[in-house]
Amino acid sequence: MQETSEIRHDFRQHIVYISKLLEQGQIEKAKKYLSPIMETVNRTHRIICTNQALDVIANHYDDIARSRNVVVKLVF
Repeated sequence: MQETSEIRHDFRQHIVYISKLLEQGQIEKAKKYLSPIMETVNRTHRIICTNQALDVIANHYDDIARSRNVVVKLVF
């Protein structure tokens, strides 16, 4: 729960900062700011299912399992 809370906080801060940059017309600066974030997202997020809410939850627990060297087999 703590980790999820921290992620939400970070996400909100990113959104606020990017919104301010876009409001000020600083599109290139916003793109530069987003670049490393998108690399991390693309590297860590696998699409497990088409339901976005379920996909986020499944990825969260899959990440936890991987960090603990637990093999998870998803069967649909």
